[in-house]
Amino acid sequence: MSIPKLSPAENKNKMSQNSNHATEENFRVKMEVMKDNEKYKAQEEKNNFLLELEQIKTSNIAEMNDFRKQMDELRASYERELTSHHSTRESFLEQCNRADNLDSALRRSKAERQISDEKAQKAIQESAEMAVLLA
Repeated sequence: MSIPKLSPAENKNKMSQNSNHATEENFRVKMEVMKDNEKYKAQEEKNNFLLELEQIKTSNIAEMNDFRKQMDELRASYERELTSHHSTRESFLEQCNRADNLDSALRRSKAERQISDEKAQKAIQESAEMAVLLA
């Protein structure tokens, strides 16, 4: 089979068509590359955003853990203070009870002493009266 010879006009027309095809193909490839680049950039932005979000989340979790730790330390400190206060209060109440008991014992002792002093005085007076009667 022989290749038909083209006239210069047909040859020019054919070259023009091939050139147009090549230009269209080149344009189509460039458009695909641009779309791929846009997709890549969009994906990269999305990944950067997700990474930043994860970093914020991680830092917030760390801050929350620090806050919880501080709250636990404060709660433990409060419990120690409260226990100390209760111990001090119980000790104070025990001392107050002892003081009340001692005060009560002192009043009883004074009352008993006064009664015994009155009895002794009465016995002395009765003895003196007996001595006067016997004399």
